[in-house]
Amino acid sequence: MKIIMTFVFLLSLNSAICQNENCINEGKIEFVKTTNLHFVMEGDYFTEEITDKYPKFIKSKFTLYFNSKESLFKPDIENTSQILPIELNDLDMVYLNLNDTAFRVTKRFYQTRLQILGKAIEIKWRITNEKKYIAGFECTRANGIYRDSIYTVAFFCSEITPPLGPLTFHGLPGMILGISLPSLHTSWYATRVYNTTIEKNTFNNKNDIPEMSILEYNKKVIESLQTWHGNVYWYLNSMKM
Repeated sequence: MKIIMTFVFLLSLNSAICQNENCINEGKIEFVKTTNLHFVMEGDYFTEEITDKYPKFIKSKFTLYFNSKESLFKPDIENTSQILPIELNDLDMVYLNLNDTAFRVTKRFYQTRLQILGKAIEIKWRITNEKKYIAGFECTRANGIYRDSIYTVAFFCSEITPPLGPLTFHGLPGMILGISLPSLHTSWYATRVYNTTIEKNTFNNKNDIPEMSILEYNKKVIESLQTWHGNVYWYLNSMKM
């Protein structure tokens, strides 16, 4: 009930702030995810000679479809063409329902397709006075702690009213157009915003893949550590939910 009331408050706050015709309540946003691949490859397995064969930064494209009630964060087909020595979560498709913050993630995990159901992690945000333009929109900075220990920097735009963002990041009075996890050397930034109507069936990402809980999935992540050859810190904090 507390979570639902929080979102009702955020949506009401946004409506109060954004009373002009330029406010966006529905549409799609193109994002680019940037990952420091050399950081992810740190460890005893990959030698410097091997690491240097790959670019330091890898960019992946995603599209966020949204309305006032739900969102779908979908990977671009181009992400499948990247030949990398290590898994980067760049094929995850994430559905989030704002009413109860329930999510559904469809992902590839060591060549296996998985579907994970759960509730999005609540982040305690601290809004600052810092401003930044992203994809042509003025955004405000907010700092938070993700999973109790991961420092998170987000930039949200009150002109785009749903309190959503990439993946399951949410909870600010406006759309998150930029988010960075410095300790994981990973960020997501919007490149273009479309104010357009999204068909209801766009958000239907249900499929025949067997469902599992967050607990079951995280157990698989821990068990797979013995086959992981890169940075253990990145793996545990990027792969777990």
